Amino acid sequence: MQRLVLDHPEGDLTLRTLSRHAGLSERHLSRLFHAQASMSVREYVEQARVAFASRRLTETADSPESIAREVGGRLRYGGHVAPCVPAGAAGAADLAY
Repeated sequence: MQRLVLDHPEGDLTLRTLSRHAGLSERHLSRLFHAQASMSVREYVEQARVAFASRRLTETADSPESIAREVGGRLRYGGHVAPCVPAGAAGAADLAY
């Protein structure tokens, strides 16, 4: 399952989808994943998406907006859901919370 997340960070990586892919209940997958990775499935998916977006920003000429769309247009940070707009980008000041 971790390979699926890393290979397709832009995909539908909800707990429901991943548990179906693994053939496990959502609860059982959550417990197994946390025991192995010491984080929740959601946290792992978000870290994978942040790493993907960071790599794309440094390795391509793609705009931050297009990269954000590739990972669903938002990432969790510190328990908050925030659009993927880098500081200094047009409109970034409107996103402060």
